[in-house]
Amino acid sequence: MTDLIDRLFEAFEKSSYAEYVRQQRIRKEKWKRERRMKKDGKEEDKKEHKEQEEFKEEYEEKPEEESSKPLKGPYEILGITKNANMHEVKSAYHKLVRKYHPDANNGNRAYESKLSEIINAYQDIISKK
Repeated sequence: MTDLIDRLFEAFEKSSYAEYVRQQRIRKEKWKRERRMKKDGKEEDKKEHKEQEEFKEEYEEKPEEESSKPLKGPYEILGITKNANMHEVKSAYHKLVRKYHPDANNGNRAYESKLSEIINAYQDIISKK
């Protein structure tokens, strides 16, 4: 009888230990996944912050420098050549709108001036063609 009890107790220990190991493995995987997500989020935040800083440096209003800068044409604003077809114009426009839209940049209002510049350039090109 004690032999049977010992075997049952051993089986219980083994099964609970196996469950314990399984639970530990699940916790460890969950922890790794959360760390990866945090790390990815931090990298995206750093990248986004860097892009915003670059944008601010490039498009911040500077009265002295604006007068010395030559005005950009609509094709230069969209980053296309003058002999670009309508498909290239539209794709460049949509790409830039997605990039500089304030809603895509956490509501950052600094992007509004660049977005309006892009929209005006697109409308100028469309009206010419």
